[in-house]
Amino acid sequence: MKISSYFLLCFALTVAMACGAQSDQSARPAASFTGDFETGDISQWEGSEAARADSIQIVTDPVRRGRYAAKFTVRAGERVSNGNRAEIFRDHGDKAGREVWYAWSFLVPRDFVDVEWAPKLWQCIGQWHDQPDKTKGETWANFPGRSPSIAVYYTSKGGASAIEVWYGTYGKGEAQKIVARAPIVKGQWHDLRFHIRWSQGSDGFLEPFLDGRPLIASEKGRASGPNMWNGASHYLKIGLYRSDRITPTNSVYFDEVRIGPSRARVEIPARGAGGRREEGGGRKVAAPAREVERR
Repeated sequence: MKISSYFLLCFALTVAMACGAQSDQSARPAASFTGDFETGDISQWEGSEAARADSIQIVTDPVRRGRYAAKFTVRAGERVSNGNRAEIFRDHGDKAGREVWYAWSFLVPRDFVDVEWAPKLWQCIGQWHDQPDKTKGETWANFPGRSPSIAVYYTSKGGASAIEVWYGTYGKGEAQKIVARAPIVKGQWHDLRFHIRWSQGSDGFLEPFLDGRPLIASEKGRASGPNMWNGASHYLKIGLYRSDRITPTNSVYFDEVRIGPSRARVEIPARGAGGRREEGGGRKVAAPAREVERR
């Protein structure tokens, strides 16, 4: 009798542990993503939006780390997906209630031709874009055009280069908030990191960092409020996307893009051997564009 009870107990514990493991597995955050171009192309990414084959190139110099980085070039009048852009994107599938970390390195070259910032002369180097919620019957055909709920812009004001972080959804007649601004140095790599809780409600937040330093000077270093236009995941786009009113041909470099469930999973290693802090010359490898249905 005691032996039977013992085996029954062991069996029950085994079943409970198996169920617990399965439940824990389903509750884990999505797997990390690395888009560092070390494949020598953009195959790590879901797709691209580029007007020409050479709008997105894989280069060997400058690189933040490893062997390769990506160069995004935009020329006047070259429109794709309703905009003057060269971008790649990744849908990580992050829904409301999930906290996610993102990071990437970028370099604005010394020969970047600046345009004095104005409301209609914007240049975006990173954004989280909304998409149709198929569970609500939304499609790209009937989807409204909206500004990204979170975006990073390159600006030049009075000859000073900087980035600005814009945050939040907004109603009719309202303006999106600029929650952070920080100077950058042309010709040098800079590391961005973001901690985001996705939400259509007041519990959403953003914690941005530049080169390891918080960009928002508050107790928690965060901007709070809704950051999703609908219930569908908002996907990451990097590259250069700008106003049609800007005419100079310009390029921006990116490397070490990471997405993960914790800061540790997206940490970009310190600069050292195998990476160059500043730009130089280098071989360029064509990165053919792969277009899918995005906007």
